[in-house]
Amino acid sequence: MLNISVARRYAEAFFNIARESNKVDEYQQELELVVETIKKVENLEQYFAHLLIPVNEKKAVID
Repeated sequence: MLNISVARRYAEAFFNIARESNKVDEYQQELELVVETIKKVENLEQYFAHLLIPVNEKKAVID
């Protein structure tokens, strides 16, 4: 339950930023690409959720 409420807050903040900058469609396309990639790449979701992998390493994967 806690994860859902935290995710909802982040989602609302993200949407507000997108709306205020008039980039809702652009951000939506980018998020859809992220979701597609996570579904295609085996174990990627588990990698990013893993608590023992430092955030800087996770960011390096994205770059």
